[in-house]
Amino acid sequence: MGEVRKAAVAGMFYPSEKSELSLMVESFMTKENRADFPKALIVPHAGYVYSGSTAGKGFSTIKGSKAANIVLMGPAHRVYVSGLAVPDCDQFATPLGNIELNKEILKKILKLPYVNINIAAHKEEHCLEVQLPFLQKIFSNFKIVPILAGNIEPERIALLFEEIETDVDLIIISSDLSHYNSYERAQEMDREVSDSIEKLQPGSIRAEQACGYKAVQGFLLYAKKRGMIPRTLSLNNSGDTAGDRSSVVGYGSFAFFTAPG
Repeated sequence: MGEVRKAAVAGMFYPSEKSELSLMVESFMTKENRADFPKALIVPHAGYVYSGSTAGKGFSTIKGSKAANIVLMGPAHRVYVSGLAVPDCDQFATPLGNIELNKEILKKILKLPYVNINIAAHKEEHCLEVQLPFLQKIFSNFKIVPILAGNIEPERIALLFEEIETDVDLIIISSDLSHYNSYERAQEMDREVSDSIEKLQPGSIRAEQACGYKAVQGFLLYAKKRGMIPRTLSLNNSGDTAGDRSSVVGYGSFAFFTAPG
C-alpha cells in the first residue's frame, strides 16, 4: 500500500465516523444537472460547521464530471514554507478511505527549483485534507497532487499550473477569506475579493483578505492567461453559519469555466 499520510483533523474539522461524515458531505451538496463543468474551484477550508455548506456550493458544480487527476493547493498554516511544498507519501487517508497520490506529476513538478518535499508542512495541515471527503463522494477513482504554498511569487505558481495543465483534470484552490473582523467589515472585504476574482485581478487581493492569497493570486494569473471565466457561487461568513457575528471569518466558493458556464 505504501506510506499513508493519516488524517490530521478528523474528529475536529469534520466527523471521524465514516457514515456520519458521508451524510454530512452529502447534505452540503445540491443536486446538479449541468451541461458544463468548471476546470477549477476556489473553496474554503474551515471546520465543516462553519464553511462546509459554502464549500458544498462549489463541489456541487463538479458532480457528474470526470476527473482522474486533481491538483489541490492551499496555504501552509503550521510550518514555514519557502516556495511550494509537496509530501513524501503514497496516499492521503480520510475516514472515507485512502486516496492515491499521482507520483508521476509530483516527480514532474519537483524538477521546478521552487518545489520541495516538506513532510512536516503536510503532516498536520488541514487546508487540503478537508477538501478530500467532498472529492471522495463525487469521484470513485482519482489521484491527487497536494501542494502547499508558502513564501513564493504568484508568477511561479502560475508557471507550475502551465507546466502540468495537460496532466490534470481539475484544480482545487483552498482558501478562506477575511479573518476576525466585524460582520459588516467582513462582508465589505470579502465582496472586494469576490470582485477581484470575477475580474481576474490577482494583484488586488491582499494577505488580510484571504489566508490562501498566494495560491489564489497564482491561480488567477494562470486563469487569466487561459481565458477562464470565473463565477461567484457563494459568499458568506461564520456569522451566517455559526451565529456569532462579533468576530467572523469569511468564506467563498468560486468556479472557473473554460467556456461560458
